[in-house]
Amino acid sequence: MAALSEEQLRKEFEKLDKSKDGTITVDELRTYYLPMQDMLGISPQLAELEIQGLLKKLDNDHDEKITFDEFKQLLQKK
Repeated sequence: MAALSEEQLRKEFEKLDKSKDGTITVDELRTYYLPMQDMLGISPQLAELEIQGLLKKLDNDHDEKITFDEFKQLLQKK
C-alpha cells in the first residue's frame, strides 16, 4: 500500500478537526466514531475504549489534543 501524501494526510486530519483549530479533541473523535458505532453494532463502552486508545497512541505531549504532526507521525509509521 502506498503512503499517503502530505496533502492526503491533511485532508483526513481536517475531516476530524471540526472546529478547524488545528487540533483534534476527544469530542471531535467521538463525533467521528459514535455514528460508526451504531452502524457496526459496537457498544458505547467499546467505542469509548477505541477513542481513548487512539488518543493515547496519538497524543505525544498528553494535552488531550492531537495535532497534525502527531496525526502524521502515526500514519507515516505504517
